[in-house]
Amino acid sequence: MTIPPGGQSTSPSWPGLMSGRLYSISLVAMNDEGEAAGYINLQINSPPTEGSIEISPSSSSLVALSPFFVSLGDGWTDADTPISVTFGIRAINSDGSSSVSYLPSSLSTSSPLVLPSATVKGRRCGDRVAYSIIAEVCDRLFACSSQESSPFIVAQSSNLTATIATLTQQIDDEIDNGNNWVALRLLEAIRAETCADTMDTKTADKIISSLVDSVDESSDSSEYRQVMTAVTRTMSSLSPPALVKAFTFVGQYQRLMGIETASSLRRKRSTTAPPSTNDDTLLPYFDTLLKMNISTSLLSGYFPTIEAYLSASCAQLDESTPRIITQTGKIFTTIQAQALVPASTNFVSTKFTVAGASSGVISFDSSVVSAFSRWNCDSSSQCLLTCLGSYKIAFAAVTSSHYLQVNIF
Repeated sequence: MTIPPGGQSTSPSWPGLMSGRLYSISLVAMNDEGEAAGYINLQINSPPTEGSIEISPSSSSLVALSPFFVSLGDGWTDADTPISVTFGIRAINSDGSSSVSYLPSSLSTSSPLVLPSATVKGRRCGDRVAYSIIAEVCDRLFACSSQESSPFIVAQSSNLTATIATLTQQIDDEIDNGNNWVALRLLEAIRAETCADTMDTKTADKIISSLVDSVDESSDSSEYRQVMTAVTRTMSSLSPPALVKAFTFVGQYQRLMGIETASSLRRKRSTTAPPSTNDDTLLPYFDTLLKMNISTSLLSGYFPTIEAYLSASCAQLDESTPRIITQTGKIFTTIQAQALVPASTNFVSTKFTVAGASSGVISFDSSVVSAFSRWNCDSSSQCLLTCLGSYKIAFAAVTSSHYLQVNIF
C-alpha cells in the first residue's frame, strides 16, 4: 500500500500524513475459518519549532564588507537532536526579484557574514536594494523548518580601499587556518562590491585547490556538490593550472553520479537519484562552460548529464505522485520530468507542460493511450505510468558556445 501525499485528484479529501500525528494502519485477513487482524502505528516526526533570527550588530547599522553575525534566536526547539543549521542570504533586487545563496550546513547555531552593499540609493553596478537572512533547521531525522528575517539594507563603506585591505588580510588568514569556505565568501563579496568581473586569481586558485584536495573516494555526494558549486562560482577567475585541477575533479564527480562523458547518447544511463533542484551543481557548471565558450572536450558530458538527470527524475515518479521535477543550470538549461498515466479518463484532453513552459503546451492522442495504458515494463510486470521528459536550451547558449553550434546544427 502506498500512502499518497495530500491534494491528489484521486483522494481530494485526504490531507496527507501530518507532522506530529499518530496513525494506526490495520490489515484484516479472512478465510473460511474466520479472520485475523494486525496493526501498525506510525508516529509522524515533527520538524523543529520555528524561532527567531538574530543579527548582530543590529541590521540597521551594517556596512559593506564589514563582518557581522547571524544566529538562531529564541524559539527553536526539537527533541531529536542534534540539529543542523543552514543559513541562506537572499539578495533582493530593485525589480522585486531575488536570489538565494546558502552556506554549508553545520551544527553551529551562528555564522559570521560579510556582504556587499545593498541600498535603495543605488550602486555603480548590480541592483541589490536589500537582503534577508534565511535559517533552515533540521533535526536528526531530517524533518526541517525554516524562518526568514525582515529585509535590511547594507550601507556603502566610507573608505572602501581600507576596508578591502583589511578584508584581504582576513582572507589570507582564513585560508591559512583552513577556513576556505569563509575565505571564498569574503572574496566574492569584494568582487561584488568593486563591480569586478572576476576575483583575484591567486587567491581563487588557493581556495579551489584546497577544496578539491579536501574530497576523496570516502567523501559523500553532498561534499562533492559543495565543492562543485565553488568550482562553478570561481571558474572564470582561475589560472590554467587550477582549471585543469578543477576539471579533473569534475570528472570524478561525474563518475560518482554514474554519468558517462563519451559522445554517444544511446547508452543506458544511471538512474541514481540526482540532487534536488536547489542542490543541483552539474547543470550550473555546464551552463558556465557554455557561457565561457570552453573547449568542446570539457563539454562532452553536457548532453549525457541532461539524459541521466531526466532518467533519474523519471525513476522517482509514480502514478500517485503527479509532481513535476525541474532542474536548471541558472543560465541556459532547464530540464523537467513529469509522471503521466495514459489510463486516466482525462488524459487525452489534458495539456501538459514541458521544460521552460508555464502552461500546458503538449497533448497526446488515443494512440498513446492504446500503447501505454498498460505496458510491459519488465518480463513479469505491467506498468500504468509513463514519464514525459523534456529540456530547453536558451538560444543565447548557441550564440555563446561553439560546442553547441557544432553539435546541434
